[in-house]
Amino acid sequence: MKNRLLCTLIVAWAVPCTAETLRDPTQPHQVVDTGTVGGSTKHPMLTSVLIAKDRRVAVIDGVTLMEGSRGAGMELIEVSATGALVRKDGRIMRLTLSGANMTKERR
Repeated sequence: MKNRLLCTLIVAWAVPCTAETLRDPTQPHQVVDTGTVGGSTKHPMLTSVLIAKDRRVAVIDGVTLMEGSRGAGMELIEVSATGALVRKDGRIMRLTLSGANMTKERR
């Protein structure tokens, strides 16, 4: 009897915990602008971009990623001259370029 009660309590406690992490796939992603978000939560930091005819690259938290690639727990969706769009932990974040470190390809 005690084991059955204990199992019931564990299941009853675990079900609401897992329901909080689910996201409705029909809802649009929330875009977080890390340039305006403050606080102690660590957000990825974009430090450099490179835009060429054949590739777009961003350096985020010291990791170099090509547009469309994954690494460092995130996916680089888009690179622009002023920032980048990344998906991390199921959220889409707009990173702004800190400083003027854009590299233009010379041809």
